[in-house]
Order: sequence, then structure tokens, then C-alpha cells
Amino acid sequence: MRRHLGVILAVAVTVLAAGVGHADPRRSPAPFKLGDARIVLFAPSVAVYELGAGGQMALKQDWTDAAHGHVLNAIEAALAAGKATVVPYQPPEVAERRAAHMQVTKVHTLVAQTIVRHEYGGDKLRLPSKAGRFDWSVGPGAEVIRQDNAEADYALFVEFIEGHSSGGRVAVNVAAAVLGGPIITGAQTGVASLVDLRTGDVVWFHRNRETDGDLRTPGGARKAVGRLLKELPF
Repeated sequence: MRRHLGVILAVAVTVLAAGVGHADPRRSPAPFKLGDARIVLFAPSVAVYELGAGGQMALKQDWTDAAHGHVLNAIEAALAAGKATVVPYQPPEVAERRAAHMQVTKVHTLVAQTIVRHEYGGDKLRLPSKAGRFDWSVGPGAEVIRQDNAEADYALFVEFIEGHSSGGRVAVNVAAAVLGGPIITGAQTGVASLVDLRTGDVVWFHRNRETDGDLRTPGGARKAVGRLLKELPF
């Protein structure tokens, strides 16, 4: 079963209706280089929707399945190009250990949602307690994932959501364009986070939004993953 972090899906309508939003990746103040690090790659969470004329969203399973495969291949290729060793995530067979893994990923979901809200939501939403510092963690419990996945150094979580207009929606958009409004047919948001499995610290995080995305093709997925991971510190 594919993992859904829920970082983006909870705000899908807002995301797909929004325009382009570029923001630099956030990273730990402590200098680090991945080099030949071992990175546990969790299965990416991908959802591709069709936007109806009235603004309703319908998940397209065939589009999503194709996009998931393309995104996974693109991530693996990007990490290999950076000389990192990819360790595909394997849940442990022992129920107690598996539950511990699930707890870590649940905490990560909450932390990632908070990072999106407070690091990318503008100055009014920034937490005063952070005082401009990127200082987020899922806790030392992340070590359990490292122990069960070839003593990997980091875990990489990636999530994409994308929307494509139906025929009716395109007609509405064209009409809006005549009146000076935008045409949005490939609205896409991606989120990636890198967690140090020794400490649980989120050492790198990036959210990227585009209006020309198409994860349904290998080339479109490579482009999207390249944008999202381009500043990973290899």
C-alpha cells in the first residue's frame, strides 16, 4: 500500500487553484554533504486529479499509477547521479518494529505539514519560537528505521499532487483568459524532506509549485523531480 503523508492532499483544492510559487529549500544550519550517503527512499506519494468545469476534483487512478512509476524512476536516477546509495524502504516483519516505523512516519507527516505552513506560508505564519532558524525534528525514534534498513544515513520522503483540466474546465479557462484571467492546466506541487536517521532532524526540506507539470510522462516526471531535488546537498 502506498504511503500518503497528507502534506499536500489536505489542501489540494487551494494548491491546484494557486499560481506558481517558487521558494528556496530550507536546510539545517549545520553544514553537511550527502556524498556517497545511504538514503532510505520511501515510496513516493503521488496523486493526479482531473479538475472539472465546476472546480471539483476527481482522482484519476490510471494517471496516478503511471505518474507514480515515473516519479520513482526519476528519484532513483537523481540520487544515483549524486552518487548516493539508494536503499528502498522495507517494513520489518516483526509487528512491534513495524509499529515503531509507522509511528515515526506519522510524526513526520505532522512535522512536514507544520513546516509547509510555517516556513512557506509567509511571515505572519512563522513561529516566533523558531526565530528564523530551520529547526525541525521527528525525534530520536527515527533510529529504528536506520537499524532495519541497512544502517542508512538518511530517509527521503517525496510527495506530489497534480491537476489537469477536463474539457469543460479548459473551456472555462479559455473564456477566463479572454477576460484577462489565467489558464492553469498542469498545476503541480511537490514536497520533499530529508531526515537524518541518527538524530531524527529534518536537515533539508523543499516545496515547489509549478503550472506546467505533467507527471504522467517520463519526461514530465524527470523535470518535476529535478526541480524539487535540484538543491539537495550532494
